[in-house]
Amino acid sequence: MVMWLQPIDPFGFLTFSVLAAAAPISALIVSLCVFRLTSHRSAAFASIVAFAVALFIYRAPLEVAVLSYLYGVVFGLWPIAWIVVNAMFLYNVSKETGSIEAFRSWVEDNLPGDKALVALFTAFLFGGLIEGIDGYGFPIAISSALLIHLGLTPLQAVAVSLIANTIPVPFASLGVPVETLKVVSGLDLKGICVPLSFQLAAFSVVISLLIIHAISGFKGLRRFFDVAIVAGLSMGLFIYVTSVYIDPHLAGVVSPMASIPLTIAYMRAKGMKPKTAVDPGTALRGWLPWLLAVAFMAVFGLTGGYKLISVKMPVVGLDGEVYISLYGRPYQAVYEWQLLAHGTLALFSALTVAAIYRLKPKNVVRIYLATWSQMRYAVFTILQVVGLAFLMNYAGLSFTLGYVLSSTGRFFPMLSGFIGWLGTFVSGSETGSNALFGNLQRVSAELLGLPPYVIVSLNCTGGVFGKIVCLQSISIGVSAVKLVGREGEIMRRLLPYSLVLTASLGLIAYLQIALA
Repeated sequence: MVMWLQPIDPFGFLTFSVLAAAAPISALIVSLCVFRLTSHRSAAFASIVAFAVALFIYRAPLEVAVLSYLYGVVFGLWPIAWIVVNAMFLYNVSKETGSIEAFRSWVEDNLPGDKALVALFTAFLFGGLIEGIDGYGFPIAISSALLIHLGLTPLQAVAVSLIANTIPVPFASLGVPVETLKVVSGLDLKGICVPLSFQLAAFSVVISLLIIHAISGFKGLRRFFDVAIVAGLSMGLFIYVTSVYIDPHLAGVVSPMASIPLTIAYMRAKGMKPKTAVDPGTALRGWLPWLLAVAFMAVFGLTGGYKLISVKMPVVGLDGEVYISLYGRPYQAVYEWQLLAHGTLALFSALTVAAIYRLKPKNVVRIYLATWSQMRYAVFTILQVVGLAFLMNYAGLSFTLGYVLSSTGRFFPMLSGFIGWLGTFVSGSETGSNALFGNLQRVSAELLGLPPYVIVSLNCTGGVFGKIVCLQSISIGVSAVKLVGREGEIMRRLLPYSLVLTASLGLIAYLQIALA
C-alpha cells in the first residue's frame, strides 16, 4: 500500500473540518448525556460516526481505518482491560477472604466516622498510592468498590473516585505518562516536572476540598477544611519535592505514602481519634492484598521485570503506512505484548491472597468467572473507546483538533490544557494524550515564543482533568459498583468540574509564563 498522507483540513475550510473531526466526540457526549444510552452503546455509536468521517471526509483507506480500530481494540484488551478485570478480581478475592471487612475495621480505627474523611482517605490518598504504582483504571475500580463497603452510595463512590483519580496520574505506573511526554517532546524530564508539579500541587488542595464538598457539602467543608488542606498540601508538596529533587518516577508512590501518615497524625493530634481499636492481625489482613499488589508492581516496575517476556509485533498494513502531515513523519504502529503486565501482577496478588487464606480452587475459579461477568460491559466499552481513539489518531481527526487549538495565538496558554484534556478524554489515557500531543505543544510554544517547558507541562495537567470524565474511566467505575446504565448521569455531574478545572489551569499558565 502507498503511504497515505493525513489531511489536516480535508474540507479546505478549517471550520468545517473541525466540526467533522469533533463529530465522534460530540456523538459520544450527546448519546450519553442527552439520549442517556449506556456506555457501550454510546461508544458503538461514536465509533460508527468516526468510521464515516474517516472514510468519507478524510478519505482514509479502508485498510487504515479498519486496522487502526482493531489495533486499538487489541490494546484495549491487553493491557488495559486485563488490568481492570484482575484488579477487580483482587478486590473480590479480598472480600471473600474477609480482607475487605478487616480493611473497613482498620479505617474505622484510624479515621473518624464521617464519610467525607473516609472518601478523602480511600479515594484520594489510598487510591493515589495505587495510581502511582499502576494506573489504567485500577484505582478507580478499587476505590469505588471499597467506598461502597465503607458506607457511600454507588453514585457517590464513583463520582468521588473519578475526581480523586487526578493528581498522581502524570506519575502513574512509576512515571510512564511523564516519561512518555519527555520522549515525544525531546525536553528534559526534570525541566518538565518543575512547572508540572507546581500546577499539581496547587490543584491537589483544590481536589481534596472538592472531595469533602462532594460528600458533605459546605457544612462538611467548614468542619474538615483543615484536614483537606493537610492532605492536599502534603500530597502536592511531596510530588513537587520528589519529582524535582529526587526521581520523577517515584513521585506517584512517595507522595501518597508520605501524605497518608501525615494526615492521620494531624487528625489524631486534633483529637479526632475513633473509640474503637483493631488488633494488628486484623490490620494486616485488611492491608495484605494491597501491600502485595504494591510490592509486586514496585519490584517488577523498578527492576524492569515486566519486560522479561515481551513481544513486539508491527501491525502489517498500518505500521509506517500513514504520514503525519502535522509532524512530517510516518506514523508507527507496533503492538507490544508483555506477559508480566500489571494485570498479570494483579492476578498474582489475588492468587497469593487466595492461597494465604486457603480459598478452595473451585471458589477461586467461580470468583474469577463472576468478575469477568461483572466487568463485561466495562471491557466492551474499553475495547470500543480505545479502538475509536486509535481510529481518530491514524485517520487524522485528533490532529485536526489539536492543530486548531494550537493556532490560537495569545490565547494558546489558556487553551493548551484543553489539548491534553481532549487527548485523555478521547483515548482514556494520560500516556496516550502525551504521546499524541506532546510534540505539538512544544512546536506551538516555540513558534509563539512561549516557554516550552510550561506549555508542554500543561498537556499533562490538562489530561489529568480530562480523565475525570473520559468514558473509559466512568465505565470502569460503574461496573465496579454495579451501576451500569447511569454513565451519562455521572458525566453530566462531573463535566462542569472537569471543564472549570481545565480553564483554571490556563490562569496558572499565564502566571507561570510571566515568571518564566
